[in-house]
Amino acid sequence: MPASPVGLVGRLTLPVRSSSAPGEIELTVGGLLERYIAYSAERIPRSGVALVIQDRGDRSVDVVPWAVAPGLGVDPDAAGRLER
Repeated sequence: MPASPVGLVGRLTLPVRSSSAPGEIELTVGGLLERYIAYSAERIPRSGVALVIQDRGDRSVDVVPWAVAPGLGVDPDAAGRLER
């Protein structure tokens, strides 16, 4: 079974402009760098960091903006799964 993108943090390669104008997010899923269509109720700029909250299927996901706090050991330039 393929790894789920839910819970992953990634960087947007294309901005999300509105809920009807999705962007694109780059994630590391199952050890491979993958790109997904990213939907969000909020605008997220290109190179913005986002958290995947739902898998829509067909390589589409729902995301929310994600603020990376300095000094917490999370690399904002790396796409990967958060520790749970």
